[in-house]
Amino acid sequence: MIKFFNLLGLNFARRTASIFTFIFFYIFPLRKETVIENLKIAFPAKPDSEIITIAKNCYKSFIITLVEIACVPYLNDEQTKQLSSAPDLDKILEMYNQKKGLILLTAHFGNWELGAISLALKMNVSIRVVGKSQR
Repeated sequence: MIKFFNLLGLNFARRTASIFTFIFFYIFPLRKETVIENLKIAFPAKPDSEIITIAKNCYKSFIITLVEIACVPYLNDEQTKQLSSAPDLDKILEMYNQKKGLILLTAHFGNWELGAISLALKMNVSIRVVGKSQR
């Protein structure tokens, strides 16, 4: 499957996320009830229809992230650099070059793992990522 995505390209793979979202939301609903229950706790005032929309979007985002991670080893450095933007790259490099250490914080939006890989290539440095294991 991964080789198929790589033959057709990352953009095609991302576009297929809707198909996989449908499969894993309706046909093989992995943790669907837990997701919906948690969203109802987080957003008690939202109607069920909006909760379902948010849940589907969560599934789609997760699937896109998986596809991107699967495709990254097959991309060259230039392609990988193009996968994220860093509007303040000059400031980041300036602070990094002061040799005092640098901590970058990011929200857990989209594929932050891919962002770290892309940024490391743009800066031509190694980046360490701190995270917590999931159950």
